[in-house]
This record gives sequence, C-alpha cells and structure tokens, in this order.
Amino acid sequence: MAQGKLSNRQRMINMMYLVLLAILALNVSPEVLDAFTRVRQQLKLSAEDVNQGSMDFISSMKAEIDREIKNEGKRDNEGLKDTLDQIRARTMSILSLIAEHNQEMEKLAKYDEEEGDYTFKDEAEKNYRYWMGNEEANDRRGNGAAMPLRDSIDGYFAFLNRIYNSQMMNDSLKVIPKTLSDPENKSDDKTKKWEQYTFEGPVIGNMATLEALKLEMLKEEKKLLDLLNSRFSTNHTYIPDTIKAISAPVSQIVPAGLQFQTRLFVGMVSSQVKPEFMSSSGNIALDEDGNSAVLTIPANGRSIPNGQKEGRQSYQATIKVPTATGKFEELTIKQEFIVRKPEVQITSAAVQNLYYKCGNTVNIDVPALGNLYDPVVEASRAVVKQSSQSRKRFIIIPEGRESVVNVSSRVNGQLMNIDNIKYNVIAPPKPLIEFFVNNRPYMGTTTVRAGSRVEVRLKADPEFARLMPDDAKYRIGQIDILLKTGLTPASLEKTISTRGQNALNKIDLALGTVMRQAKPGDKIYVQLKDISRVNFRDELVPDNRFTELERTIPIVISH
Repeated sequence: MAQGKLSNRQRMINMMYLVLLAILALNVSPEVLDAFTRVRQQLKLSAEDVNQGSMDFISSMKAEIDREIKNEGKRDNEGLKDTLDQIRARTMSILSLIAEHNQEMEKLAKYDEEEGDYTFKDEAEKNYRYWMGNEEANDRRGNGAAMPLRDSIDGYFAFLNRIYNSQMMNDSLKVIPKTLSDPENKSDDKTKKWEQYTFEGPVIGNMATLEALKLEMLKEEKKLLDLLNSRFSTNHTYIPDTIKAISAPVSQIVPAGLQFQTRLFVGMVSSQVKPEFMSSSGNIALDEDGNSAVLTIPANGRSIPNGQKEGRQSYQATIKVPTATGKFEELTIKQEFIVRKPEVQITSAAVQNLYYKCGNTVNIDVPALGNLYDPVVEASRAVVKQSSQSRKRFIIIPEGRESVVNVSSRVNGQLMNIDNIKYNVIAPPKPLIEFFVNNRPYMGTTTVRAGSRVEVRLKADPEFARLMPDDAKYRIGQIDILLKTGLTPASLEKTISTRGQNALNKIDLALGTVMRQAKPGDKIYVQLKDISRVNFRDELVPDNRFTELERTIPIVISH
C-alpha cells in the first residue's frame, strides 16, 4: 500500500522493531533476556494504543457517515459502515489468533507472580518445536504453528489489499499485497524460510516478535482506514469572521484511575497574539508555540453510576485571547468525556464466594492501569490485609453473610474508586466425624468387646483442605462418656477435655475403666461437644451445625 509520511510515534515503533531483530542476533545472556522483556512490554503497550486508536478512528468515521445522512441527506458513504465492520472483525480475528499463540508462549515461560518475571524466558527447544515441528517439512517451512500463522497473516494482508485497490479508480495506483517475505542475505543459511528465521531464539524473544507482528498488521489496517477516511475530505473556501475555543481530546473514553487529556486551542492563531489557558478541572501544560495547551484531568471512577460500566465526567476551561482594543475576550469550553470502569481481574481459590472467618487469599489486578496501579482494597463486614510480598495480593477475612469488596487506586495523590465487587460469604464444609475401634472405622452398628480401643477424629473436607490448609484445622472442646445399663437412664461416667488437641489426629478416649464396668448388652454413648474450627489466625470458630445425633456414637458391649 502507499507509504505516507511517518509520524514520530511510528518511527519509534519501527526503530523498536529493528532493535528486536538486532537483539535476536546476539548470544542469549541474562542481559539480553531482560532486554527482550522490556522490548516486548513496550511493543505490547504500543500495540494496545494503536489498536484503541483504530477503534476510536472507526467510531468517528461512522459518526461522520451518520451526520452526512442526518444533516445533508447524503448516503454516498452509507455502505462504508459495513466495510469498516468487516475490516475490524478481520483485524480482531487475526489479533485473537496471535493472542492464542502468545498464551502458549506464556505457558512455556511460566510467569512467577512473586518474582514478577518469567521463570523460563530462555527456553528455546520446546518453543522452537512448537513453531517449527519438523523443520525440514514443507520445503523447510516446518509443520508447526509458524507456517499456518504466516499464511493467516498473508491472508489478512491480501484482504486489506483487495479493499484498498477497490478504492483506486486508476489501475496505475493499485498495489500488490504485502507479504511476510523470506530473509535475504541475513544468514549464512540461504535456504532459511521466514518461519525458521523468525522463531529461532528464546521464548521471550518470540513473545516480543508476536507483539511486533501485531503492530505490523495494525499499521497496515491504519493505512487502509486513512484511505477510506479521505472519502470525507472536501475543500471549502471560507473567510473567518470569529474565533472559537476548541478542545480536541486524545480519547473520549478513559478508564477510571487513568488521566483524560485534551488539547486546547483557538480557531485563529497569531505569532504576535498569545492566548491564556485556564482550568479548575485539571492541569494545563502549554505547547512550545504558546497557541495551544494540553489539559490533563484524572478520570474519576465516582462519576460512574452504580451498576453501570460507564459514566460521564464534565470539565471546563477558559481561554483568554487578546483583542485589537487591548482587552481580552474570554472563550469558555464546557464538555465532557466518558469514564469507563476498567476491568478488575480477581483470581483466588473460589472467586464467586468467600469462606466465613477464613483467610481468603485473592489477587486483585487492574491491567488497564499498568504500572500506575497502586491498589487500596477495603471490604464491608470483613478485615482486609495486603500482602507484604505483592501489592496485588490480599487476604480477606469476612465476618458477615456477604461482603462488598471496594477496589481503588492511588493516582497522582488522589484515591480513585474503580469497582465494587459483591461476594457471598459461605461457611466452610463441615468436617466428617470418624470413630475407630481397634484402629478400624466404626459406624455404631456392631457390638464392641470390652477391652477394645476407641478413638475419634474430625476429617476436613478434602477440597477445602487443599485450597485453604491453614483454615482446615479443628478442635473438640469436650467429650462426655455415658453408660446405660438395662432400662435405667444413661449416666455420665467420664468427661474428657480435649481443647488443646488437634482433632485432625485420632484422640484416644481411654474407655478401659468404663468398659470394665459394663455388662454384655450395655451401651456406652460417646458425645462430642464444642466442635470448633481453628482458622489461619489460630482463632476458634464454633461450628454449631452438628445435630446431637451426629455428635453421638452408641457402643454396644458384647462381653
């Protein structure tokens, strides 16, 4: 496609891509691996910015089409809306494909949350086999993931090219589609294909390469969008008779916790006349020429209504412009922008519920804020503690039937509310009461010999114990031993205090004396009292869900 004048940002992206290729030619040292990580992060952020810019650009083109239809009755560009949808859908599809490959690379590199880095970013063998498979297959294009990825990207470029050339009335202006070419004079091995050349090296390098490919495709999409946008270009001859204050936002939609920026300027400028810019809504930074300024405003999550994903935040600015009489004309701008609730990602053992009076460990992240994320987490009817090892990790100890977790972030000295997440609070599963006679499970259905050894223990629910081992501990406060002889009521013969014992281990009831008193046919009742769970803070949490029948085991003496 036609090459236009490159912006400073595009030059920076191109330079980063060249740096990436240069790094790939170096020996893989720890410093090189760290460089891959940094380059990949920068390329990823650039791709996200360009992708968002394309979405905003398409939205503005659709709005212009709607304006033409409504105000001018002009429908020449009405069919363009469907074309724009097709382009964006195809772009999102290829970006999704790359994201799937990136997930496989993430698995190989294994991100360590505590260290904040990848454990195996130098992994090369499994990574290379994923992409190439048998590298000699298909004329050295391999039979791994690289060849179909290349074909998909070339297909995407061909799709854009068809739409691009359809806009050219003159055949001489049509261009051939872009393709991913095999390397030329870049290796001692002249037979290397794009697949092998691109995906040699460590896994972190290939992760950076995927981000660079995303940028390359988004760049081609932007060229086509610029061409389609030129259909709205018209030449007007006009004589200005007034001045007007203008606000040109970088983006109308801002995630809560980040900053809204808009450029302020007047419609007529002069090298001798410099306007003054003022605003109580945010900070103003003058451009070098003094004729325009950038207004920066923190996007406040409190402007989002409860239960909604977006809200509107208004702002105001005043521009004072000198007039020929020596006075100032004040131009006022009153506008608003959309504050969008950024996605809060919460990962935990059970993200839908919290366990009552347990140390529920959760990771709370807001990817949209990136390095600006400085979380403050509070919860209703619960105690919240932030981990000393990771600012994103929290322990929530709920003390009611439900809890609302409030996630905020400190941004530029201000506390920005981001989201409120409502959790149900549930009781941990009841432990299982197990009795043993002579080291065998006993259900109370057979007779027991007088000299037998009787033990009891509480067994934690296996899944609960796996997820929250520090909260799956139990105590029995007291065990009563009753003896029933013949038709007489049962009488209390012995009380055992077990508060200091871990009920996960077997507790010997030492029934020798009571059993010796019993006659064949007599019954001994073992009653458990004051069953409690011991949480991660070694606090006793009474468990009153056991019925008397569940807490009592009858033992019939045989002889």
